[in-house]
Amino acid sequence: VGTIKIGYMGGKSHAPDLEAIVPALNEILKKYPGRVKLTFWGIDPPDELIPWSETAWNPPDSYEYSAFSAYFKSQSVDAAIAPLNHNKFNSCKSPIKYFEYTANAFPCVYSNLNPYSDVIVDGKNGFLAETIEEWVSKLSRLIDNPDLRAHIVQNAQADIEENWLLSKNY
Repeated sequence: VGTIKIGYMGGKSHAPDLEAIVPALNEILKKYPGRVKLTFWGIDPPDELIPWSETAWNPPDSYEYSAFSAYFKSQSVDAAIAPLNHNKFNSCKSPIKYFEYTANAFPCVYSNLNPYSDVIVDGKNGFLAETIEEWVSKLSRLIDNPDLRAHIVQNAQADIEENWLLSKNY
């Protein structure tokens, strides 16, 4: 019931990654007319999504990470996305979006490749997607089920507390 907000946070260098799932986002907007709002922090929304009135863009007030992080903590969405194209550069990245989104209690659908496939247990602490159909299916599950969203966040936060905190792993 009500509007479901799906968010994406990233810089302009992630435009190709985001473009790859535009068909899935268009499908979600068609499947849930007037019920889903897309929110972007940093990166401009892809041109194909601009016509949708359900698309919002929040340009960065600061390019200093600490300032942006403080701002980002005040944001809220019901679900998030973390697409990455399959290439060597992206497979060498860290799972920082997992940490950032989980800290903000955003359940997320991630691309099914390293760095995410090493930390996400599909359906437990997040979702992994490769195809457009998987992106639509897994986003739909999060849209349709608030209890699942809460469960995913709870599991992700427990995973980070148990396995990733510096205080427990130094």
